[in-house]
Formats: sequence, structure tokens, C-alpha cells
Amino acid sequence: MSEIVENIEEKEEAEKKAKGRCLLERGVPVALINTDAKKEKLGKPPISEMHYYHTRKPLIISRLAVAGTLLGEEDAPVEEEAFYKFMGLDTTLAQSGYKRVPSELLKKIRERYPDGVTVLDPFAGTGMILFEALRLGCDVVGIDYNPVACLIMRCTLEYPLKYNAINKDGRFKLYSDVKFYAERIYSSLKEKLGRFYPPYKGNEVKAYIHAWAVKCPYCGKETPIVGNWWLSSKDGLYLGYQIEGDRITYSVKRGEAPEGNMKEGGATCLFCTQSIKNDYIVEDISKNEREHLLALYLGKGEFAIADEEQKRALNDARQYLKEHLSELSSFIPTESMNDESAANRYLKQWHRVFNPRQLLVLASLACEIKKVVEEIRAREGDEYAASIGSYLSMVLAKHVNRNSRSVGWDNSYMKIVHSLTMRRPSMMWNHAETNPFVKFSGSLGGMIHDVLDGLDFALNELNQKGLEGNQRAPKHVEIINASILSWKPEGNRKFKFIITDPPYYDDVQYPEIMQFFQVWHARSVGHLLGINPVPNTAEELSVGRYRDEEMFEKRMLIAIRRMHDLLDDDGVAAIFYAHKKVEGWKYLLEALRRSGFRVTSTIALRTESSENVIARNKSSIFHSLLLTARKRRGEKKGNIVEIEDEIKKAIMDRYGELEKIYGKDRTNLMVAASGIVLEIVTSYSEIMSFTKDLSEYALETGQRFLVEAFARNALGVDQVDAPTMVYAWLRHSAEKDMDYSAFNQTLKALGVSEQSLGGLVEKSGGRVRLLQFSERGSIEVDGAEPLVAGSLIDAVHLTLRAYMRGGVTAALEYVESSPYGKNAILGVIRALAGAHDLNPSYEEGKVCKELLSGLDSMDRTITQY
Repeated sequence: MSEIVENIEEKEEAEKKAKGRCLLERGVPVALINTDAKKEKLGKPPISEMHYYHTRKPLIISRLAVAGTLLGEEDAPVEEEAFYKFMGLDTTLAQSGYKRVPSELLKKIRERYPDGVTVLDPFAGTGMILFEALRLGCDVVGIDYNPVACLIMRCTLEYPLKYNAINKDGRFKLYSDVKFYAERIYSSLKEKLGRFYPPYKGNEVKAYIHAWAVKCPYCGKETPIVGNWWLSSKDGLYLGYQIEGDRITYSVKRGEAPEGNMKEGGATCLFCTQSIKNDYIVEDISKNEREHLLALYLGKGEFAIADEEQKRALNDARQYLKEHLSELSSFIPTESMNDESAANRYLKQWHRVFNPRQLLVLASLACEIKKVVEEIRAREGDEYAASIGSYLSMVLAKHVNRNSRSVGWDNSYMKIVHSLTMRRPSMMWNHAETNPFVKFSGSLGGMIHDVLDGLDFALNELNQKGLEGNQRAPKHVEIINASILSWKPEGNRKFKFIITDPPYYDDVQYPEIMQFFQVWHARSVGHLLGINPVPNTAEELSVGRYRDEEMFEKRMLIAIRRMHDLLDDDGVAAIFYAHKKVEGWKYLLEALRRSGFRVTSTIALRTESSENVIARNKSSIFHSLLLTARKRRGEKKGNIVEIEDEIKKAIMDRYGELEKIYGKDRTNLMVAASGIVLEIVTSYSEIMSFTKDLSEYALETGQRFLVEAFARNALGVDQVDAPTMVYAWLRHSAEKDMDYSAFNQTLKALGVSEQSLGGLVEKSGGRVRLLQFSERGSIEVDGAEPLVAGSLIDAVHLTLRAYMRGGVTAALEYVESSPYGKNAILGVIRALAGAHDLNPSYEEGKVCKELLSGLDSMDRTITQY
């Protein structure tokens, strides 16, 4: 009887705790977690290397999202160091936090949910959030509309738990079987196809460098099209060429590589030097297979020019493919490319993204995988055959990504880069091909290793023993290939916790881009998993192709309403979101507000990698906001004026905290400001407004107050004119120029016209560049009329010109005579000097630093006397 009473008391206590604030709503320290997340994005967990996907949340961030949503405010330490330890972080960061799940965290979750708890992710992607939920002992339901995402989740979440039997040798049977069949297929392919990759003078060829070619419309000769001639920029090696009649001969040279013959808008014929228009190049490549083998990479920094044997091997592979089409044709992806990439303009169909030798290897690999699947199917049934086939198909997909005509040659590190480096197959004029059967980046052996390593990690992590011998693994994993727009669970099932990372407006067009892999998965294992080569976009959310902003707005609203319907009345939804544009935030805000959600907290978390090629040297978003939201209770009415005041106060009060997290980087600060606006606006059930687009206006208001807070803090003055505010704000970016729409959005938020900026900006090709002091017309610089100080930033620029002309003394003379005042001018100069730390190529910021240093030296000298 006492045990029954104790159990009832435990449940009552758990229910009582569940009604309070969750841990995320209390607020948690995140500095060390963000640092660890950055480290994790560079040294990826093994499951992240099993298959390419556009974005994955770091496991340590996913852990915080899950634990922070499930646990109450009193369940975790408040003190910073103790909290990090509770989350499994070594404060020295000697080891990445994702590598171990702390027992104290597991214990707290088990105490709070003695009967277990389920987490739903309706936009599950590759399942990183759910992987951590599994490690923390939860049941999980993962939904995703993309079949490739679901295949990845089955391989990282479902199969490692479902097939966790251990062989006598102590290895998981699933791991051993995947390894056996992968190695068997590799050996078979190498025996059949290895001859098409002959050695060069006794040396293994690691990689091949090709170039597209076209028939010149002027001289009729076939000219290669080369983006750059570098082989190894590190060692100063490049590919030289010489015209000999109707032939081009190549040689490896040392020195500074000449520019390639492909420029925006067209190419130059290497024979007659005539300019070939891009429209002609598109037409020629779309109808022909002209490709030149330029060079070979032999490893250890050594290159060679392809000889006749190497060229013959390529032709032999092409002939072999023709002779075996009856067997391989069904494994060749002939579907049309539907994405908006440049490659689609030239190539049209997916099979043309690969040269004949690459196509031979990939089609043969897909064929062998399907044979293995059928073999296992006859012996052990459909489900186990599908599991083995899925891992083998991951090997195929990884090799597809590393062995196509969209693969570039990294001349800094002498390796190949993957096909989706720019998020979609690119038109690489000179492109690389890996040798599948040697040890090198992208080779089949390496792909098999990555998949096995990820599988080993998932098996061990999801099947570990937890406290008191109880399995950490959950009772149930459900992976559903469906859209949240129409998915309905059995009965009237509700979820206490929804944790998700929905599409970010126009960020990634998943169906079109992931078709790059889908056409291959459909051929190897699709018959068992229901994967078709052509993606279904009927309920896709992302903007792109034939899906416009209006469609995104409608579908996002439906999706958020479905989440509201699926959430328990006392449940918590945690949502990751990030976008640079107001439009991206507007649709989320409107959907949350209209669905009856109230954002209860926002936390800035490091979720993206700064090593991303697209992000590099651009003002990119490395942080996402993790929003917590609950069903809004009761009625709260207000008007837009009251809300403006509330937004202003919140941003001014919290600016110091935001700057501590982001520094002064404008893009990520904008993300944080959007979060504050979401918290305030969604707390109202009804808002009286003079503007039709309430959400957009509120977000722009938040941006305006953010820039004002930035100016007050960075410049050290309360009142700043608009041109100076815009200039200082936009200077705090890592990019040299910016998209005009982003620039215009800042002006719109501040209520500033472009004309009011005077000569501060230069527009070109949809981009905007801020002019530095040395670029603006002045008598000191180019003999033009002197610049008039019509704003504080003009006075700053005149100060810098005086410094360049006459040193610190001349600058000080101008400052002291200026009506803008010494404090204001030096405040802006300090801010611009700080911008140099963010963008070291910003020369004006460097001059500002030198001037400040000179002033400090002068002050010290005066003090000494």
C-alpha cells in the first residue's frame, strides 16, 4: 500500500512541477555552449558524416533544446559553471560536450517523467534534435516531407535501436552486416572497373582535373573553358598551356597562375582569342559532351599531364558503359533537373552532372546494392533488407556528392570538394574526379568508413546502459515521411513537447536540391522505402521554383496551427529560427500570433558553421534563436503605439546583453531583435494598428530601436544624425559590400531616404558599397571641390583626411574647430576602429586605429610634462 501511495505522490509532484516555467523560460547561460557548438560544427559528430544535408543543429545545442524544454526551472543549477557541468560540458572544452551524456541530467529527466515522455519534431530533417532526445531517454516522433531526410533518420535513429542484437564477437550484428556487404561490393567493383583507373608511370592517380570545352563559333576549334589555372596555390604550381597549330599542350609550371579564360558573360577562345558569349556556351554544352582531361594528381603535391593511356581509359569506360546499358540503364538518373542552379541551364538532366566513367561506377554501385538488398530480402525479410540497403545507399550518396562534374579542386589543400559546396550542383568549368579505388578524398573506401563510423556511433550511443542498469534508449521511435500540413495522428493524440527547426522562408529549396541524391536512392533501395526519383512538392513549405512568398505564408500558418492543435494545453513548443530578412521573420511572427501561440522566451544559440563556403567573407547568420512558445491564455488587447514603447524599452534594456553575445555584428544582432519583437507581439491576442502589415511594421520598429541602441552604445552619444547612424551600423559587417535589398531594409526601418546619405554609398549590379574617406571627392584627394561636413560622418571623414595630410596635429586641429564636437567625432572614430576587428580588410578602420593610437601617445607625452 505504501508503494502505491509513494507512486501517487511522485506523479502528483511531477504534475505540479510540469505547470511551472521550463528551464529555457527561466534563462540559462549559453556562452560556453555556443563555444562548444562552434567547435562541434568544425569537428562533426560521426552521424553528421553519414550523408550530406544542408544544415544540422549541433548535438550540444539539441541537448539544451530538449533538456531546457523538458525540465523545470528548479531542476538545473543556476550558477554558470555548475550548469555547464550539468549539461555535460567540461569547462576547459578539452572534449566536445556531445561525446558524453551526463548522468545527473538523465536522472533529473527520469525523475520528472517516471512514465516516460514523447518529443515530436514535425520538421525533423536529419533528426539531430531527436537523436539527443533519444539519448536523454525520450520516445520520439519525427516527421519530414523529404524522403532523403527520412532515410537519414531511419539510419541514425530507428535502425540502430531496432536492430541492436550483438554477435558473439561483441559487435552489433547490424554493423557487421553493413561492413560485410559494403566491402564485398567494393571488392567486386574494383575487380570489374579498376582497370579504368590505370596508374601513371607506376604511380597511383589520386584525382583527375577536367575542363568543359566548346567548339569556337569563330575558328571552329575546340577550346577548353577554365575558371582558373591553379593546381597548387600553396606551392605555386599552375597548369601552363601552349598553342601548337590545332592542338593545345599542357605543362606543370611554377609561378603566378594566369587568369582563366571564363569570365562572367562569356569565355575567350584560347586559339583565336575571340570572345564567346555565354548563350552560345549554354547551347553547345547542353547538346554536346566536350570535356578535356587537363592534369592528374599523384599525391604528395605532385602533378602530371595526362598521357594517352589515361585518355584511353576514359574512352574505354565510356565504351564499357554503352556495352552494358541493358544491365545498367535502369540505374542511370535520366530525370530532368528541377532546381534553379546554373548547372541546370547547361546540363538539363541529372545523369549529365557525371562524366561517363563516374556514371559507370555509380550506376554499377547502385546495381550491386539492389542485388544485395534482394539477396537479404529473400533470407531475412523486407525490413532488414531495407535497413542494410539504406546504409549501402548512403555510401552511394556520399560518393555521388564527391564524384561529379560539380566537384571542384581545392588548390590550397590539394583535395576535392563536394558537389554541393554552394548548396546545389554548380557549373564547375574546371572540375575534379576522384579515383574511387585508392585512398583519397571522396574515394569509395573513405565513404564506407564514414558510414560505418556513424553507424557505430549511433549503435553505441543509443543502446548504452543508463542509471541503475536501465537502458537509456526509449520505448518507441516513429519516423514518418509526411507533411505536417496534412498529417493526423491516430485518435486525438496530443504531445506535451514539440521541438523543431522549420524551413527558413527562402533559405533552402529542399525538394529540388535533395533530388541530387533522391534519384540515386530511388534506384538502389527506393522500392522498399517508397522513394520516387521525382520529389513531391505539393505540400512543401520553402520558397523556390513555383512556390512564392504567398504560398509560404499560407503553408507556414497552416503548419503552426497544426502544431498548436497537436500540443497539449499545458505543453511547450521550442522552435529554432533564423533569417536575415524581415520577410523571413514576418511570416513566422504572423503564424505564431494568428495560431494562438505566445513566445515566452528567446535564446541565441550558435548553430551554423563559419567554415561554410557560402558564409565565408559574408555577413552571415551563425546564430539561431531558440524560441519557446505556449498556447496563449486569456485576452490581452493593445494598440501599436503601446507595443512600440514596449519594444523600445525591451531592446534598450537588453542591448548590453545582446552585444555581449554577438559583439557588434549587425546581422546577428538583427536576429536577436526579431526575437524580442516576437516575445512582445505574440503576448497580445488583439492589436489595434494603423498599418495593414502589423508584423512587418513591428519587426522594422525593432530594427530601428536596435540601430539606435547600437549608435548610443557604440558611438557614445545620445543623438546621432541618420547618415552617421547608417554608416556606423553597416560598417559592422564582415562583407565588403551588401545586397541592395538588405541595405534598403535598413533605410526603411530607420525611415531614411537613400538621397539623404549624400555621397556615402556606391551602387553596382544589385550590390551596395559604403565609400571610405579616401574615396569621397575632396580637394585633398583628387582636386575636386572640398567635402562639406553636412553630417557627423562627413566630419569624421574630413578628420581622417586631415590626419593623412598632416598627422595627428592636423586631425586634432580639425576636430577642435568642428561644430560637431570632439567627443562625437572621436566616438565615431572609435566605433569604426572596432569595425576593423570584424573586417581586417577595412582600411578606413585601420586608419582610425592609427589615429587613436597617435592621440593616446600625444596625451601620454603631455601628461609626462
